[in-house]
Amino acid sequence: MSQGAEWHRRQSEYNRRVYEWLHESRPDLTDWKVTTLFYSALHRVNYWFAVQTRRVPESHAERNRLVENELPTMFDDYRDLYTLSMRARYRDGFRTHDSHRRHALLLLGRLEKGSHSRGASRPAPPSRPRRRGRPPARLPAWPRGSGTAVCARRRACTAT
Repeated sequence: MSQGAEWHRRQSEYNRRVYEWLHESRPDLTDWKVTTLFYSALHRVNYWFAVQTRRVPESHAERNRLVENELPTMFDDYRDLYTLSMRARYRDGFRTHDSHRRHALLLLGRLEKGSHSRGASRPAPPSRPRRRGRPPARLPAWPRGSGTAVCARRRACTAT
């Protein structure tokens, strides 16, 4: 595994730990909770690109386009998480509520598990023919012993 891939793996886990800390100690910072969940997903996606293509997107626009083209079953969940994060940080007058945090946590959980209820059954758009010979993309599993159980309550977290 390349150093870049390893860095993105660790950064994703770090962002998840920051979320856990915020969730336990700062109930008022819902916007930052949503933001750290998004960045955990972003680095998880960057990890996939570093492992699979040895190239990591340099901007949100490039990453969004690559996720749509290379990881189409994940695109809806990733885009929704991106949108929630952008609204929480930059949209004047947008109030981030706990329901947004719960939704962001659910989306990240689906991205981590590779289960995408909306994307899995969604056919590719007609303008983009389905690539033959390639299985549906899934994010690679974390290496064993790498601290994957960042959230000791992971099952409970995805249900809250």
